[in-house]
Amino acid sequence: MSTLKRKWRETLLLLMATIGTANADQAALSGDWFMEGTEHGNFSQFIYHRDANGTFSVQIRVLEHCQPIFGQIEAGTWALVDDKLDQFTTSVNGHKTNYHDIFSILSSIGDSYTSYDPETGITWQALRVPSDFTFPDPKSCAVS
Repeated sequence: MSTLKRKWRETLLLLMATIGTANADQAALSGDWFMEGTEHGNFSQFIYHRDANGTFSVQIRVLEHCQPIFGQIEAGTWALVDDKLDQFTTSVNGHKTNYHDIFSILSSIGDSYTSYDPETGITWQALRVPSDFTFPDPKSCAVS
């Protein structure tokens, strides 16, 4: 990434963080959310269900060349603390695990929010979806 693009991205992220974070609260992030994008070189999709009681589950689908190659369901607890989405995963596909992720909430407006994962350097856009939402075909290809 060029220095100019990097500076522009850093400035945009800082501006988004300054403008939008005041709107984020635990109640606003409860519910069902969809995100998709490239992570670890593969296109990934996520359907989160966050309960107001602080528990969550997430269905994950990873695609390669437009075909699903991996899927799992994670569950655990979450909380919003100082515009940080603090997430403790306690099970993956029903097997006990224990890992911790922290995402910065850059903005939360209506039925969408933007978060930043400092571990991967990825900015995610989440959209509120109905509770019966299923994975859509990725925007760039059709999945059978």
